[in-house]
Amino acid sequence: MSAPSNTLNRLTNVDFQLLGQWILKNDSLSYELMPDTPASRARLKGAALYAFACGEIVLYIGKTSVGLKQRFTGYCKPGGGQSTNIKCNESLKKLLSSSKVFIYRLPGDTFLQWGDFEINLAAGLEDSLISELAPPWNGRPGARPMTDSEMVERQALQLPEVTPYASSYMSMPSNDKNVPFTVVLGKSYYSEGFINVPIDQSKELGPHGTPLLFFLGRENPATVETKIDRNANPNGSPRIRSRKEVARWFQKHFREGDTLHATIVSENEIVLEMPPDY
Repeated sequence: MSAPSNTLNRLTNVDFQLLGQWILKNDSLSYELMPDTPASRARLKGAALYAFACGEIVLYIGKTSVGLKQRFTGYCKPGGGQSTNIKCNESLKKLLSSSKVFIYRLPGDTFLQWGDFEINLAAGLEDSLISELAPPWNGRPGARPMTDSEMVERQALQLPEVTPYASSYMSMPSNDKNVPFTVVLGKSYYSEGFINVPIDQSKELGPHGTPLLFFLGRENPATVETKIDRNANPNGSPRIRSRKEVARWFQKHFREGDTLHATIVSENEIVLEMPPDY
């Protein structure tokens, strides 16, 4: 007998990772991270593909361009015209009275490229996953499962339009550390969009392989998710690789050879500051 098509292991096999679980607090919907660490909190920010599961059954698959923290707020406190948020809120609260519902997330640091073009893995997988698994909370009862378009999501959350290089927009994180540093945008940094964090400041960042978010400026910033690489440099200072969005941001606001000012705001978040004369 063949295994059921809608099974959680099909998501974990393609690197979906447990992020947390939905809970009820005084009959209101909320969620908690598992575990609640700086790395887990960083994963709430930035674009993501995510799923809700009860036992081995995948209930819902969604994609957000605005960050999970903002997206989940929509589920917890849905507005009057937000039909998807209302439906998920009601379904979660009903199920949580007798079962646990866990939240999974696909990391946003997998870089794929076709020729000169970067591939958004979350956007590419969403249609296929929903078609294959047919999660019961995607779409309307009796109709085929469907995705919620980014346009509907952004209108529902009343968010501004994005620029071509933006992964997501959000408010700035709190300054847990507020540790500044500078790097000169040499040819490799400028063209490829990565930086090496100076050794003196490297102790302020998390361990090798943990997630890191770049905030591109402070005013309505875009974010780009990557990982901390402590094995690339002989002195152990972290190399922070990134997507082409960062290179395009460098090229839009700086000249090759300019000094970039940056600020470590937590062990998993770095703000890349705009040039002072911008």
